[in-house]
Amino acid sequence: MGQALGALLKAKTAPEGRSISAHVKRVRYEIMMAVRYALTTSIVGNLGRHVKLITEQLAET
Repeated sequence: MGQALGALLKAKTAPEGRSISAHVKRVRYEIMMAVRYALTTSIVGNLGRHVKLITEQLAET
């Protein structure tokens, strides 16, 4: 995946009908959204695990 991102960022040509600056903005947006999604799913997954553990500990007491 790192090589693909590097290739996108170093691209000298944009898709047909799109300026290079618009293409760069789109690529940055897609990268930002991918990072945001990864962080969100990680946080939500961890939160779910913590809630489950706390619930189990409360049930034992």
